[in-house]
Amino acid sequence: MPNPQTPQEKLKRLLAEKAECEKSLALYRKLIKANPDAIKAPLAMTLHKLAIINQTFGTPHESEAQFREAVAIYRELAANNPALHNPLLARTLLGLATLLDKLGRKQEEETTLKEALDLFRSLAVDEPKLYNPDIAPTLHVLAFLHDEFDRISEAEIECDESLMLYKALAIDDPDYYNPIVAQTQTSLAKLLYKLDRKLEAEAECGKAFATYQTIEKKNPFVYKLGVASTLNLLAVMRFESGRYPEAEANFGESLALTRALASEKPDDFNPEVAFSLTNFARFLAKSARFSKAEAKCQEAVALWQSLADQKPGLFDESLREAKTLLEEIQTTLTETGRAQFTFAESSNAATEKSVSVSSQGFLDHVLTEKAECEKSLALFRRLAKNNPDGFKPAIAKSLRRLASFDMTLRRLPEAEAEQQESLAIYRELADKDSKTHLPNVAKLLTDLGALRITLNRKDEVEAGYKEALAIYRALVVAEPFLYKPNVAGILNVLSALHEEQGLVSDAVQERLESLELYRELVVQQPEIYTKIVAKSLVSMAILYAKLNRYAEAEPKCQEAIKIYRRLAEQKPEIFGKEYQRALGVLKAIQERMG
Repeated sequence: MPNPQTPQEKLKRLLAEKAECEKSLALYRKLIKANPDAIKAPLAMTLHKLAIINQTFGTPHESEAQFREAVAIYRELAANNPALHNPLLARTLLGLATLLDKLGRKQEEETTLKEALDLFRSLAVDEPKLYNPDIAPTLHVLAFLHDEFDRISEAEIECDESLMLYKALAIDDPDYYNPIVAQTQTSLAKLLYKLDRKLEAEAECGKAFATYQTIEKKNPFVYKLGVASTLNLLAVMRFESGRYPEAEANFGESLALTRALASEKPDDFNPEVAFSLTNFARFLAKSARFSKAEAKCQEAVALWQSLADQKPGLFDESLREAKTLLEEIQTTLTETGRAQFTFAESSNAATEKSVSVSSQGFLDHVLTEKAECEKSLALFRRLAKNNPDGFKPAIAKSLRRLASFDMTLRRLPEAEAEQQESLAIYRELADKDSKTHLPNVAKLLTDLGALRITLNRKDEVEAGYKEALAIYRALVVAEPFLYKPNVAGILNVLSALHEEQGLVSDAVQERLESLELYRELVVQQPEIYTKIVAKSLVSMAILYAKLNRYAEAEPKCQEAIKIYRRLAEQKPEIFGKEYQRALGVLKAIQERMG
């Protein structure tokens, strides 16, 4: 095996390649005048290669000009011979997209990636084995980009398709593709969590762990790196769900693996260890484990200081952040009393272990989780006396979680009181920080409405749902894919309430708006919203029939039947009854039409 090149040797080689490319480019520009058909292809190839070299040398404007000239030539050549030149055009577009990403021109990057993806898809029709390896990473990059744009539903669809392709490729080449499959599973878990599909997200993390297990012996370094990243994501998910013991365990495992990586490659991974320590300390502080947080943060500060001494200017900001966090933790410990925290943390340690639902039973699991939540809430209330702004969000979140346990245990009056207190706190927080806390206000209003419907107090819910609807309408302007489902769902609830009250015209308008929103959502996530569109169409048909508007009811029902027929062919056990019900509604409408 040859010795790796030194940086000086690499630079020398690149300079020689650049000089050779520039000579070839100059020659091709002369020859093209006499024989353009023969010279265009090698000219485009040389421009592509030179663009990549100039990108390495940090001359992006030269690189972009060369990429764009190469793309223009390949477009022209592909018009006459697409089979030969479309692959080269697509790969040159990918090179241009990479450059645009580095330049921060994300919209142009998206357009370029989509063109490349369309080309690869058309090529894969005849040669899937040759071009699916290009489609999968292009989809994955688009998913990352759409995640940045906060277009999470699009990103999830792209990531899911990319994962499907990677899994197929891993059948023939598991050593190469299994690490990529695992990375993509972690990416998908992150997107599912952002879409509030938390159970699916956690399950996807489990799949990633299983995939990483297959490469542990052959590629231990990649195994440690991937598992550490997935554990960190899982820790964040569990922390935000209030599952503090599990989150702490995951943070600890992730940190241990990152330390192991740093022992092999300290220059690359000591900064990652410092980041992990800082984040772990922040988590411990937020969950009121201040003594442990102090120890982790002190270690983080020491490591950041060492890194900053070695590379002045590079880690100064991270060092500053860690020092500020340490000061906040130590101030809290001093003001409230270290002994209190040491006692509280040691007491919690005795009960902080993961509860197995299968071994203790579901009820025992809920009761245990509720008891831990009550302890956390009591501690947060004590801490809030000295630092109300710092602990009000934790109190509100704990109350909301406690309400969910009481709902499960059918202790509905207790759940209602907890939701009301949580809502009051979130309203107060939203006055100061609406971007962070208004979604919580809206969610609590809908949760409270659903609880009161369960208690058969429907006359109390309309005002709350309308307030939540107004909030979500405002939020949907900035984040349509995230909040459209909420707007549509509340409109459906209001429609059902107004239908019961005999306000059928109001119900129709609400259901119509809801249906149009679901039609938009079905484009992004057909697997979720197709059946909802069908159900909404049947509901619309029934409402129109109640108003004797049979001519409008019939086409809605017919459209629903077409959807249910297709769904029933795929999954008859799930959609067969819905299909028959829709046929029955259509028959009744047509009979009334005479």
